[in-house]
Amino acid sequence: MRRGGRVFAGWRTVYRFTLVQTFKTTKIRRATILVGVILLLGAMILNIALSLSQGPSSIQNLYWVNESDLTGDFSSLQQDSRYAHVQIFQTTESRDELIRELAGTERDVAVFLKLDEGTYHIETVLPAGSRVSRREAQALSEALRPLVEEYRLQKADVGEKAAALAGVDGRVRIIRAGGGAKGEGELWMQILLPMLVGAALFSMIMLYGQTIAKAIIAEKTSKLMETLLTYMEPYALIAGKIGAMVSLALMQMGIWILCILVGLWVGDLIGDVLNPNYVNGMMEALRRLKENGGLSALSPMGVTLSVLSLCLGFLMYSVIAGFLNSFAGKPEDLSNTMGVFITITITSFVLAYALPLYTLLQGGDVSGILNYIPFTAAFCLPADILVGTVDVGGALLALVLMALTTLLFIFLTGKIYKAKVFYRGASPFGIITKNH
Repeated sequence: MRRGGRVFAGWRTVYRFTLVQTFKTTKIRRATILVGVILLLGAMILNIALSLSQGPSSIQNLYWVNESDLTGDFSSLQQDSRYAHVQIFQTTESRDELIRELAGTERDVAVFLKLDEGTYHIETVLPAGSRVSRREAQALSEALRPLVEEYRLQKADVGEKAAALAGVDGRVRIIRAGGGAKGEGELWMQILLPMLVGAALFSMIMLYGQTIAKAIIAEKTSKLMETLLTYMEPYALIAGKIGAMVSLALMQMGIWILCILVGLWVGDLIGDVLNPNYVNGMMEALRRLKENGGLSALSPMGVTLSVLSLCLGFLMYSVIAGFLNSFAGKPEDLSNTMGVFITITITSFVLAYALPLYTLLQGGDVSGILNYIPFTAAFCLPADILVGTVDVGGALLALVLMALTTLLFIFLTGKIYKAKVFYRGASPFGIITKNH
């Protein structure tokens, strides 16, 4: 018999049974292992490829033809490890003569500096038969750009100090009245991190939403369900089933993220052996973000609240998927209910990312409002906690609102689930309002 007054009594039993039975399936285990191996190898190969791409250029000889009014040396170019080995020859030969002479060479390039209507142009020419790729030629042209700027400053005779000032990289600092300065790293974190976290949650919802929906209606017409609902409340049954599916999804995602991190780490070690001059762009970006204050909220408390909000957001949308799909009487009806669920998810994701991004670029901020709307908070709250745009008190309030919304949808789903089993044909409004 039911345990009176305890609407969630027995949910742990359903949770354990569903989790064990689902994980026992060979399909789930194979998918987890296969995707994990692919992600590990992919991350490792990516880092190795990046390290090899930063190795010394295959160019051996550079023939420089200066057709402009600028002069200067190549010391700064040869300080670049990619071009330290390149032999540079300055020549006054005509374009056609030089290209004819270099025909058949495999590792030579000709570079022309021209002045055209007041604008300086760098043109890199690959001789016939050259084995130098277009990408390498483009990289060389980009590396030569600072030299041209240096030549222009020398021609203007602005002096060494002025030239040094002119070459300083600019840094953006935005200060709100009453607040501190925001470094470049923090601004980039406020733009990129919400997109990455929101996209990760959106992918999880889309990947597992259909599975959760099928789990909700799989046994709706079974006599076993009618028996179970006589011994426990439908809310306990729904909480146990969805909780098990969410736990399985989070475990899979955790394993896959771990595989990516291990792959990046191993690939970085191999890349450093293959190319000692390799600079890991991802690690360098994190270092700069830390220096600029972009990770100011990356504390144990901030990370804990961020992970908790991400998990709670996924649970909430999983319950919403169960709620909408509880109206389906059979698997064939899932297409209609899943369409509504996908529309709600996409709309919330776009609002949670696009609206704060637009207002941030305009100098405003609306993320504070969206953090207290559970549908959008699931996508923006985890990142806002990390970048420090919401304090601990605000984060806890937002988490409470998301938890209450989750409980509300569990209650509604349980009511509909039970009514669809025992009272087939009842209207949705009557199912929700009637005390069965």
